[in-house]
Amino acid sequence: MIFILSALGKIFLALPEKALDCLCCSIGWLICTFPSRRARIGRANIARCFPDMPESERRRILFESCRRMVEMALFVVTSPHMSDEDIKSRVKLSDYIVSELQKLAENPRPTVIMIPHFAMMETITMFPLVSPSKTPRTCVFYRPFNSPALEKWVKDSRMRFGIELLSRRNGFHCAVDFLRKNGCVAVLFDQNPRDHGVLSFFFERLCTTTDLPGILVEHQKADCVVLYARRTGFWRSIVDGERFDAHSIEDVTMAGNEWLEKKLKTDETARFDWLWLHKRWAFKSRNFLNSEIRKDMTGEWLASKGLEQAPRKFNILINMPDSLRDSLAILPQIAALRKSRRDSVVTLLVPPANLGILDIFKVADRVSAVPSGIFRRIQYFWKIRRMYADIFINFRECILSDIESAIVFPSISYAINYGRRRFGADIVYTPDAASGAEHFAVVCGDFFAKNGMNVQLDYSPLNISSLSSGAFEKSGDIVVGVVSLPSHGEDWGLDNWSSFVKALDSNLERVRFKVFTSDEKSVFEMSKFAPDAEIECVFFDGSNLAEFAMEVSACELLVGMDSDMTYVANAVGVKVAALCGKNSNLIRNGTVYDVPKAEIQAPGSPRQDGGGVDKISPDVVVEAAMNLLSL
Repeated sequence: MIFILSALGKIFLALPEKALDCLCCSIGWLICTFPSRRARIGRANIARCFPDMPESERRRILFESCRRMVEMALFVVTSPHMSDEDIKSRVKLSDYIVSELQKLAENPRPTVIMIPHFAMMETITMFPLVSPSKTPRTCVFYRPFNSPALEKWVKDSRMRFGIELLSRRNGFHCAVDFLRKNGCVAVLFDQNPRDHGVLSFFFERLCTTTDLPGILVEHQKADCVVLYARRTGFWRSIVDGERFDAHSIEDVTMAGNEWLEKKLKTDETARFDWLWLHKRWAFKSRNFLNSEIRKDMTGEWLASKGLEQAPRKFNILINMPDSLRDSLAILPQIAALRKSRRDSVVTLLVPPANLGILDIFKVADRVSAVPSGIFRRIQYFWKIRRMYADIFINFRECILSDIESAIVFPSISYAINYGRRRFGADIVYTPDAASGAEHFAVVCGDFFAKNGMNVQLDYSPLNISSLSSGAFEKSGDIVVGVVSLPSHGEDWGLDNWSSFVKALDSNLERVRFKVFTSDEKSVFEMSKFAPDAEIECVFFDGSNLAEFAMEVSACELLVGMDSDMTYVANAVGVKVAALCGKNSNLIRNGTVYDVPKAEIQAPGSPRQDGGGVDKISPDVVVEAAMNLLSL
């Protein structure tokens, strides 16, 4: 391996710069063009940091970043074979750095150097060679290698001009000793330390940042400067820097992020030099559905910006179930997810028929209708891939949904294993064997909990009061809603509904009935059978569930077949008496919100199969309704 690196270094040194530049361009183009997770990370990072920038300019930034990353790699391999004179002709120090080094030579001070991951950062290790004055003793933290030969090669090349290397694993005490002796300690501050860092903000997005520079500055009363290499040409740079007026862990950490953010926004060279391909914002190693880690500095950042809560920049897409009852059942989990992942923007991807009803609850930030049809769905997901989802949660169980997840290409994708292998998902949750006897909401609750969501679920009814009109406000009468529409091919029959209305009306003094039906003749027949009952006909064909939700919210009780309407009524806080027929599996489905309800089955029917509704007596339904109204 070392022989190969050495041979390549000599070959690169012998080649013309134009040939090397063309090689860097070619490899950089392949990296940013070939469809890969790393290229996707780069595109997503740039799009999130510069949302208003034209797409052509974003592509240019990614290409230049990739090209300069390759250039840096070639320089690392070639620089050990360069002469001192060659290096001096390529690496320069800015006037500011020259003056600061002169001050340090005259008045030594412990100094912590913060280094960003710019393209020509390797030239910083060469500043003792090009400095006109004596430089202080300096060490740099680095990631050690497991290969002894490679470790020796790295140390020999980087320590060639007097810079010492300290291992990230056990170099802290050596760094403290350097500072105590008025030396300098350099730290790459813009890398991703994951759970070992401190939670902070960068481009208003949550990330973790190493607090090592701040710890060294605060504990050793050291000065703090940022040192960076500004590329001026192929394998050429000027080492420049700035001094930070920061003396605490929090101030140093925030100052570093704010300096780099400003630099990337205002300096085009720095924007091209920075390594956009690394996972700067992936601040957790697991449990991505919460935003809590051991060290948290977000409070200080929010206070400095005058904000009360974290900006919501973390993009979560949820491919919702086709079934409305399943979608309604997991809305409490989605509300909890927004609290658990406090920086998230949650978008629900739903069938067009469910758009209106799911949107009125305002549980998620956005609700988007996915068109029907295979090709239209694929076209839709191809379009939203540019949303650069951080998380994609797939609750649909079909191969097409796996393809959709792959098209979106999120940073992390989730799916639930319902009995077949899931494709296009990074994390697949497999319920235990007993989950087949559990409600869908329970399975999904376990899925969220196992993947880090740390907020207790609240199954209180969903609020739509702000959308209800005065015409639907409750009066002194008891308002009972009746949905006489068939469900799952079963119909209780007009005679049974009429008998129910007449019996309930005779048992209550002040009651009004809202009959939701698509056939006004049925209401006329009910009125003939129960002439003393006050009945209002509400035309409803089962399609506009959002309007139905506002209408039914004025009711004290809803009686109807087990259907989407009863699930909507339960979600908005209305007591429900549901007639459960042959296709009603109360173990797997059933209403979930904390509202009094009755699930009425034919006598002797198992809970996973309600039997025929024609075997349910109107007297049983009346008794259940009276019990609910008394609560």
